[in-house]
Amino acid sequence: MLYLDLVMYIHSLSAETKIIIFQLSFLTFEIAYFFWLRKYFNEEEKRIREYYR
Repeated sequence: MLYLDLVMYIHSLSAETKIIIFQLSFLTFEIAYFFWLRKYFNEEEKRIREYYR
């Protein structure tokens, strides 16, 4: 039910507001993905350094 209410609310917004919401959502996803990748590659680098020591 909550999902349906959210869809109806977003549908009632203007196109500009929908675009801004989409862009902010995508930006949030990109920032989270960036930090996840940074953490992942830092761990990989540590593992490789330990392997070749």
